[in-house]
Amino acid sequence: MAYLKPTDDESRRILAALLKVDTCQPEGREGDILPLIRSFLPKTCVFRVIDHGGGRQSLTAEIPGRRQTGALVFLGHVDTVSCGNPKDWQYEPHSAYSADGLMYGRGAADMKGGIAAMIMTAARLADSGAQPEVPIRFCFTADEEKGGLGVLAMKQEGLFDDAAAMIVCEPSDNMISFCEKGALWLHLDIWGVASHASRPYLGRNAVEYGMWFVKKLREKAEDGRVHPILGSTTMAVTRFQGGTMTNVVPAEAFLEIDIRTIPGTSHQVLTETAEQLCRDMQAGYSNVGARLTVINDRAAIECPYDGDFRNRAAASARACGLSLEKRGHYFFTDASLVIPDLPVPFVIAGPGDDKKAHIINECIAVSSVTRFAEFYLDFAKKNAFGRP
Repeated sequence: MAYLKPTDDESRRILAALLKVDTCQPEGREGDILPLIRSFLPKTCVFRVIDHGGGRQSLTAEIPGRRQTGALVFLGHVDTVSCGNPKDWQYEPHSAYSADGLMYGRGAADMKGGIAAMIMTAARLADSGAQPEVPIRFCFTADEEKGGLGVLAMKQEGLFDDAAAMIVCEPSDNMISFCEKGALWLHLDIWGVASHASRPYLGRNAVEYGMWFVKKLREKAEDGRVHPILGSTTMAVTRFQGGTMTNVVPAEAFLEIDIRTIPGTSHQVLTETAEQLCRDMQAGYSNVGARLTVINDRAAIECPYDGDFRNRAAASARACGLSLEKRGHYFFTDASLVIPDLPVPFVIAGPGDDKKAHIINECIAVSSVTRFAEFYLDFAKKNAFGRP
């Protein structure tokens, strides 16, 4: 099969159009950008829109294969985090300002650069006129930055059941990843008894019970195991609130904890440990209450090191000038809601530097978008056309 190589001019044009559409959380409004994405793709693609309500939508664009199974899936999300205060930006966050080979805007790195590369890949493959041996499916999801609404709907509708390989197009800093940390977010409410701070023994200090809970849970969560790429499981207290005045023992408190896990860590065991600590707290002290809520549960995932897929992905990366240095992702992607139940070989590989994600003055090198489109095309050409 033959196709024209992607160009930086095309990357710049598509990326600029995407960045000018506001898809910031919490509203998302992903339905606003899907017509634009479709306008860049050939009408020969088979489109499917999943409506989540409230202006939130996800999209799949498929190039049918001779066979109906063994699909190659490209996965990317179209929502972004909030811009924060636009006055803090050097350039207006939806202006797609371009200078010195960089393009600025909310979502440039995470991950409208990846969406642009997916679009160019789909367009090149469809326009080539060659029918792939297996379906090639481009999945544009809503709500990755919060609850995974889009990818969960696709999963429920069976859109990954036939997948033989998945490329997650998140930013990977000119490298490719075969693993990512999991995330377990916990919310704890604690009730105690107020008293005058001069006689704290008459009260039950909800803040101090929260501190005890954090210490005990950390002993279990940060267990010393080390992954060769992702390091160790970490735990951070990200919210802690309690008390009304300096001279009053607080009767209520709440805290939130972000645990980032390495492959092999059981989130169920960690949750059960936290629940047992709540029971121990209440059993050990009268007039103390505690309630635990899991607010996010994303398993750590890893592609087998010695798999054929891994070697094929590395070969395409090498051919396109990407680094083969071992790396992993410390943040979760939509794949964390797919891979644990559907163990598909995957790679996380996309334009942009993930350290630029979510920051003020987020930006991306336009050439990175072009390079990853070349990588996607090379992998698809070698693995979706004529492979047994």
